[in-house]
Amino acid sequence: MPCGELEANAMYFSVGVLTCNLMIAQKYFVIQEGYQNCTIATLRWKLVQIAARIAKYSNRVRLKIATTVKKFNHYIRMIKRMEAIAALPY
Repeated sequence: MPCGELEANAMYFSVGVLTCNLMIAQKYFVIQEGYQNCTIATLRWKLVQIAARIAKYSNRVRLKIATTVKKFNHYIRMIKRMEAIAALPY
């Protein structure tokens, strides 16, 4: 726990529960089928922890990602799914 105060610990726990629920929703609605049974730590390792660098050429900022074409296409599909979900009416 972060501290000895009940309210602060309750907030800390609530943020953790919200994060877990959002990750579960993302696994079912955004992430490809092969990753849906992975834990949060495994998803973070497979999807987030990749080598990348930000480069600037001709006044343009580019993100260079060291990954495979298959995984890059998976990122593009995930972005499109997130945009489609964000465009849904409330």
